[in-house]
Amino acid sequence: MLKRVTTLLGLNTDAVADHAEASATVVKILRTLTTTVQGLAELRNQLGATPSSHVPRPPSPPTPPARTAARPRPAPRAAQSA
Repeated sequence: MLKRVTTLLGLNTDAVADHAEASATVVKILRTLTTTVQGLAELRNQLGATPSSHVPRPPSPPTPPARTAARPRPAPRAAQSA
């Protein structure tokens, strides 16, 4: 990925070939970018991160309170008429 980005941006050691100091600075920048990308990849591997593992899960809906006292059932109709 770094190679693709540096190519698209025109960041390479030949970008400022006619200026020795600027060319050396470009080399330093590219080395630093490479080291940063490698470090991030190592950290991702150490933490076991995958594309879906960093996405936080939405909170679960609250559990309704338990019913402690049941409402009495009405008596069957046959028992009511007797």
